[in-house]
Amino acid sequence: MNTLGKTLALGIMAAAVTIVAGCAVESDNPADTYGEKGIVLEKFAVTGCKTTIETSLRGVGNNAPDETVELTATERGSIYVAHNDVVLNCGMKDFDASVEVNGNKITVTEYGDASNELRCICPFDFNYDIGPLQPNVAYELTIVNKYNNSNPKRTIHFVYSPTLKYKE
Repeated sequence: MNTLGKTLALGIMAAAVTIVAGCAVESDNPADTYGEKGIVLEKFAVTGCKTTIETSLRGVGNNAPDETVELTATERGSIYVAHNDVVLNCGMKDFDASVEVNGNKITVTEYGDASNELRCICPFDFNYDIGPLQPNVAYELTIVNKYNNSNPKRTIHFVYSPTLKYKE
C-alpha cells in the first residue's frame, strides 16, 4: 500500500473511532444523570414572603406557622426537599443555598441578604433537589438556616429509596 493509501486508511479509522466514542450511551444509573459531580444541589427556588406577621419589641406571638420539611424521591435518583414556612425577617432577599457532603452526611446551608431588616417576619418556602443518592443507603441531612434564630438547624435521618416520601 502506498503512502496515500496508508494516510487515507488511517484517516478513515480515526473518523470511525471518533464517531463511536462520541455516541451517547444511556444508563439507568441515576448517578450518570448528574455526571461526575457527585452529590449536588440543583433547582433551588424560594417563595417570596407568603404572609406578613407583625413583630413588636416583646416578640413574635403565636401566629407564626410551623416549619416543616418534606423529602420526596425523584425519577433522577435525587430527593426533592421542600423546606416550608421558614420564618424569617420580611426584609430578607437574594436567597441561595449550598451543599457540603462528607460520606453519607449532607449539609445544606440556606442563606440570604439580611441587610434590610424590617419590623416584621414572614414564612418562606425553600425548594431544591439533592442527588444523586444510592438506593437502600442511610443518609443524614442537616439543613442550616443562618437567619432563623428559633430553629437554625434541623437534622433528618432517612434511607433513600425511589419511593421515599417523608414529612416532618
